[in-house]
Amino acid sequence: MDGRQSYRNSEEMQDAIEDHHASGGSIADIARVHGVGYDALRRRLNGEIKIDAITGRVQGLQPGEEQALVEVSVEMSEVGLGLTRQMVKDAALYLVSERANSFGEDGPSDKWFRQFIGRHPELSMRTPEKLSSVRMASSTPEVMEKHFDRLEALVEEHHYSVSEIWNADETSGCILGKELKVLAPKGSSRVVSRSTEGGVTTTLMVAVSADGEKMPPFFIFQGKYLLSGLLQHAPAGSLSAVQESGSMTQELFTEWLKRFVSQQNEEAGPARGRRTQVSSQPDHCPLCQGKRR
Repeated sequence: MDGRQSYRNSEEMQDAIEDHHASGGSIADIARVHGVGYDALRRRLNGEIKIDAITGRVQGLQPGEEQALVEVSVEMSEVGLGLTRQMVKDAALYLVSERANSFGEDGPSDKWFRQFIGRHPELSMRTPEKLSSVRMASSTPEVMEKHFDRLEALVEEHHYSVSEIWNADETSGCILGKELKVLAPKGSSRVVSRSTEGGVTTTLMVAVSADGEKMPPFFIFQGKYLLSGLLQHAPAGSLSAVQESGSMTQELFTEWLKRFVSQQNEEAGPARGRRTQVSSQPDHCPLCQGKRR
């Protein structure tokens, strides 16, 4: 059934036609008695269409097809490949491409899309964050749970205080153009999309302790020469360097780590060592390969 009313092999329509031929009664009265459409009966009696023609309003997606599109939208969002408005409309057009439909050659309208969202309050349009495939693979619940289990074991073993636990991470920003909104489950705390790590990159290495103490950031600019004025509005004490791809390297990470240790020694004196948790992409930081989290 493709969503249109069909009188093919319909006993009601056949009886109505025979009744009209036999009685000569009004089309309206006969249509009402036999429960068929007035226009459908009239057009058949006048020979405008065949008796078994399919008529009625042409629909778009069937309920099952629409629900499948909702489920696919959620699944794609969860793996960082959320569907844009146009992608959803293209998918809807594909689902009805083998039958007559109300979408037309250009596919569903923006009004249809708004109504689609309205029928499914569990969905919303969100602007995703860029997240590389490497980080996607390292951000699963299993990986995160393993990380915090290790951290908990270390804290219990060495009795670290909150001022001795630090989290350090490199954050890269790429100039990749405006990100299109995608469908995602409503209420999602974070919506991401996979990135190819292209564009002009600037990396920021930051560290924050569990009690809120911060270390001045370390900026890594893409290029060969360190231009003056790059740190003009940066926090006091910030460091900077240049690298061809604008990414963290083993040498730059070692330089930052030495700076971090030096600062901690100055503040703590001969106190015991401190725990530092470093999170960095393995391909950007060879020092962390095989030891991430």
